[in-house]
Amino acid sequence: MNMKRKYSIVVIGAIVFSFMITNLGNVFAANPSQASQITMDDGNIPDLGLSLNKQQSFILTETTPPEVEFIYGDKNADYATLTIYFYDYDITSYINDHIIMYQSNVVDRTTTYRIISWEHGGDSYSLLYADDPVLGNRKYGIGEFHDGTTDIALSATLNSSTYSDAQLQAILSVV
Repeated sequence: MNMKRKYSIVVIGAIVFSFMITNLGNVFAANPSQASQITMDDGNIPDLGLSLNKQQSFILTETTPPEVEFIYGDKNADYATLTIYFYDYDITSYINDHIIMYQSNVVDRTTTYRIISWEHGGDSYSLLYADDPVLGNRKYGIGEFHDGTTDIALSATLNSSTYSDAQLQAILSVV
């Protein structure tokens, strides 16, 4: 094999290898087109305690980012939501900034809420709170998880006289 051919093979190999490395982070990430593969029936969660409300739930595939939101219960009463966003770029730095914002502005400085628990990791967080004058007799919980280009947000709003802190945590953990 002559030197020119060896050099060409090495250059082509280096180009292919560098292309693979730069795209490696996107190999396992969700694609925005996956939103159109989800149906309302995919939102059924057995034993949640709140049934899937297909009338209030929606799948938006023509938006940026595409969004799927399942509503459990009734948004005018006790309910939980599961929202999935399909971005076409990695949102890791946005989520990390979002976690820092919640930690510093809500958890660390909250005086009107009773924080039930706060948990956060490198790619998720959850916050459960109650006794906010704006919420009245409602308990509220949120959680957010992400993986590259996909963001999953959970929330639940429940009546304090009907649901306990443990029930709020259980509903969010089931979702």
